[in-house]
Amino acid sequence: MMLNVIENLKKTIENYNFLLVKVNEEAFTKKPGPAKWSKKEELGHLIDSAQNNIQRFIRVQYEHVHILYHPDNWVFFNDYQHANLKEMVILWHLLNKQICNILQRMEPEVYEKMIDIGHEMPNQKTTLFIAEDYVLHMRHHLENIFSH
Repeated sequence: MMLNVIENLKKTIENYNFLLVKVNEEAFTKKPGPAKWSKKEELGHLIDSAQNNIQRFIRVQYEHVHILYHPDNWVFFNDYQHANLKEMVILWHLLNKQICNILQRMEPEVYEKMIDIGHEMPNQKTTLFIAEDYVLHMRHHLENIFSH
């Protein structure tokens, strides 16, 4: 279960890192609309997601976890549109390697511990579910980034 998640995450970050290091910054910075994220901002969103999930995966091992994450605010305040793309790719890659390390060291009994991801109301999910969903979420955004 968790081993599959870790292997899928490792394959995803290696396959997409290979593509990300070759992207054209100008094309990545173009916004499809005033209220839409550029590909660069979408990559920034994945960096933010990694940071929030590192918090979740560490803290669930020793405390009740309820970490709220508002993607638009994080992308705005991190100002990814004006950030250095090469540094962003390196940061994304390293954060995800760290998530692999955290998950590999996690004791199996933690997989079923609950993490509250609810905004308005409690929304309890298992750590394993959050890890699986994290990889699916990342793949969705990476496929979107490279689909056009």
